[in-house]
Amino acid sequence: MEHRDMRARISIWYSMTELGYSLPEREPLHKAELLKEERIRKAILDARVQAREEDFDVPCRVIRVFVGFKESDGVDVDGCCDKT
Repeated sequence: MEHRDMRARISIWYSMTELGYSLPEREPLHKAELLKEERIRKAILDARVQAREEDFDVPCRVIRVFVGFKESDGVDVDGCCDKT
């Protein structure tokens, strides 16, 4: 639930900035929060350094759907149409 809330807030603020509003000021971080953010940032940078070339490929989100039908052999299932 926390991630959806964060995404909703980001969407709202992004829309507001497009209309000319400024982002809210960020509260100062406590020392523990600052250390946590620095660890996360370092982990992200380390992961980028260790990543292989294929890890940077963006997955495709295109879905192709093929829909078809097969005609019956002249047998009418519901009795409404005779093929004779």
